[in-house]
Amino acid sequence: MEKEISSIELKYIVDELQFLKNARIDTIYQNDRNLRLKFHLMKKESLPKEFELFISPERVHLTELEKITEASSQFCMFLRKYLRGKTVKSIQQYKLGKIIKISADDFVLICELFNHGNYILCDSNYKILMPLEFRQKDREILPRKKYMFPKVADIDDITSFKQLFLSSNLNAISFLGNIIGPLYAKEACIRAKINEKKVLEENDIENLFDIIKGFISEDSNPHIVLENKKPIDVVPFRLMLYKEFDKKYFDSFNAALNEFFRKEEGEKIKKTETEKKIAKESQQKISTKQKGYENIAPVKTDKKIESDLIYKNYGLVESILTTLNNAKLKYDWNTIKEIIQREDSIEANAIKEIKEDEGLVTIELNGHEIELEIDKSVEENANRYKELTFSKRKKLPATTEKTAGQEEPKKKEVKKPRKRWYEHFCNFMTSDNFLVVIASDDKTKKKILKKHISQRDIVLHADIDDAPVAVIKAEIDKRKKKSKFTEITPVAIKEAGEIVACYSKAWKLGTDSMNTYWVRANQIGKIQESDKSVSKDLFEILGEKNYLKKMSLKLAVGINRDGIILIGPLQTISTHCKYFITIKPGNVNSFELAKQIKTRLLQKSLPEDKAIIEKVPLEEIQKRIPYGRGEIVG
Repeated sequence: MEKEISSIELKYIVDELQFLKNARIDTIYQNDRNLRLKFHLMKKESLPKEFELFISPERVHLTELEKITEASSQFCMFLRKYLRGKTVKSIQQYKLGKIIKISADDFVLICELFNHGNYILCDSNYKILMPLEFRQKDREILPRKKYMFPKVADIDDITSFKQLFLSSNLNAISFLGNIIGPLYAKEACIRAKINEKKVLEENDIENLFDIIKGFISEDSNPHIVLENKKPIDVVPFRLMLYKEFDKKYFDSFNAALNEFFRKEEGEKIKKTETEKKIAKESQQKISTKQKGYENIAPVKTDKKIESDLIYKNYGLVESILTTLNNAKLKYDWNTIKEIIQREDSIEANAIKEIKEDEGLVTIELNGHEIELEIDKSVEENANRYKELTFSKRKKLPATTEKTAGQEEPKKKEVKKPRKRWYEHFCNFMTSDNFLVVIASDDKTKKKILKKHISQRDIVLHADIDDAPVAVIKAEIDKRKKKSKFTEITPVAIKEAGEIVACYSKAWKLGTDSMNTYWVRANQIGKIQESDKSVSKDLFEILGEKNYLKKMSLKLAVGINRDGIILIGPLQTISTHCKYFITIKPGNVNSFELAKQIKTRLLQKSLPEDKAIIEKVPLEEIQKRIPYGRGEIVG
């Protein structure tokens, strides 16, 4: 039941929400990137008095489902403070984009429903008060900055529509998919009787333009599409694509969406707390004994909690540190403290104490008080706590000592151990110690898929041409008398999905995320023998794919105790490495970026570790950077 609301569908949803104009916002709930706004209708005797609007990056609709009980985040508390009790003035879609504007008295809540999604609270002049996520790549989404809408296709002007298409260098289905979603792009091509991959002529573009405008004014006829009595989609009007399918009709599109997602959402609500407990227990069971750390014994410490909280609240911490560093250039510390006491913002409320003589600020994150160094970056502060964790580890005593008078045994010539099969390929260990083997070219993919996979392994691929293949190995549990395999965890699948996304063309294109999918090894069918086969047709997949939506394109580059450079997902590298730097797609060439990474690693390292990092050749870092380009995060 994978479903993402398209811009066309969003238009029909927003049209149906107009009855909420002049309603009062009673409260707001947040769970991860999902919001629920509770409205109280005024003077609408014929309608129920209370409604809840569910908003997520994937969908928007009125819901009757109970909220997930969870401690409110700082962002949620901020929204409640400014929006609770306010009267809705308007609910609008921005052009034909996946953006909703909810105006309430002197405030505007902007809901961006693309990429990972974002929620931005602004004043009536679109000055940003607080976003859920701070961003600086294409647009500055930061407090006190003017909110700028992203570029959205204008379907009111045929000339600009043509220009947009011609400048995109995409075929019909790809171009339309970016504007109205893949489902309606396919429907438009069917109605226009145009081949999806055809190079369009001018009259084709005009025909498609008219069809898209027709979608917006289509008579509403919301229904759930059924296949073998099971729901497979929900749409606001009849589509030729679903002409032969059974349908269940509803009075409104919101009601159809609520019904479509009811079972899935209901199960999520019931399982949320259970999943959290399982995840917590699973994390506690992760082995602390990693390669290269055999002689180090872990000592119990809570410092990793602080490091994780800093990363989890990256935007807030960055805003606090930036604000304080800018303020100290203009004011003395007594004035700064007075301003903080007067100001009623999420940053000011998080600050508990400033020790200006020591260059420290104490802030509260999720009930934990954390001390930060004002002059250091977010990453440097987070790594400071990670370093404290490592510094609290102690070496185990030597196993044996030479007895008096005992002759020293002759040193035997040590033969260089043979490489294990996976060492001939690009590989890494996940944070919970599953081996992942990666292949980029077709020859290597064939070798791995034919010779080195077993039925319980998992194979991953990005949803784009020429993407690498990753295989997660299901290792035998040696503690069992009989051969039993350990079940591959969701954590391992997610991390392998991230690495596949990062080494795909999506990195070269500079996108923020990429969809990937995984299948069991026994779902791999016929493998093409021809060397001319393209990657997407290299092997056949039997059965359904399991999609991992919007895998973030970020990699961590770290160095382990043996001086070996490792690169992989942040969670993986932070588990295996004492020092690491995060990179993302960018325009810095690999040589310059490798120099920057090595410099930053040296800056972070303790004196006793600098010699190890100094010995690392730049080419060892350089060759691991996807497509030879990128940039450091932060």
